[in-house]
Amino acid sequence: MKFLNIGLDEIKQISILKGVFGQPIVTGNRFLPINVGISISHTQKTIGIVVFDQLHPMGIDVEQRTIQDSPFLEEYLTEHERKMIHGSSFLSKEIFFSAKESLSKILKTGLTTPLQIFEISRFEVDHGGILLFFSHFTQYQCKVVLREDEIRSVTFPINSTKSKRIRENTNGTKKGSAKRKQSSSTSL
Repeated sequence: MKFLNIGLDEIKQISILKGVFGQPIVTGNRFLPINVGISISHTQKTIGIVVFDQLHPMGIDVEQRTIQDSPFLEEYLTEHERKMIHGSSFLSKEIFFSAKESLSKILKTGLTTPLQIFEISRFEVDHGGILLFFSHFTQYQCKVVLREDEIRSVTFPINSTKSKRIRENTNGTKKGSAKRKQSSSTSL
C-alpha cells in the first residue's frame, strides 16, 4: 500500500506536530524527506483535511452555517465585500469569513492578521460551488461549496496545474474533501 509514493512502513514514521503559530506540520525523519503539507478544519460533526504537495499550498476551512448571518462578522468585511453580499442572493458574511480563514492557513497567519487584508474582489458561480478571488493575494482562489448546514472552503493557487482538478472535483472523496466524523465521506 502506498500514498503519495510513500510505503506503509514510511507512513508509520510520519508525525503531525504543532507549529509555532499553531498550524499542523507534517514531519518525517532524516531518512524520510517529505514535501507534504496539511491543512485541518472541523465543526462539531465534520473534519476537513487537505494533504497537499508543498509546491501547491492549500488551506481548508469548514464552518457551521447559521440561520442568520452572524452579526460579529460584519467587522471583518470591507465596504466592497458588503456591496457584493447585499447584491447577491447567495453570498454571505459566513462564506467570506470561511474563504478568508482558508487563505490565512496557507499564509500561516490564521486569524492573527486583520481579515480585511484578505479582501475578496470578485466571485464566479462554478460547477456546484462558488469561486472567490482575493484583491491582495491574486495568485489564489477559493472554492466554496455549501452543503446542508455547512460552508466548506478550499483555497489554492490559480496557476497550479492541479487547480483544474480541484475546481472540477466536487464529487467523490478526493484531495480537498471533507469527511463526516460518524459517516461515510462526502465531497467538498
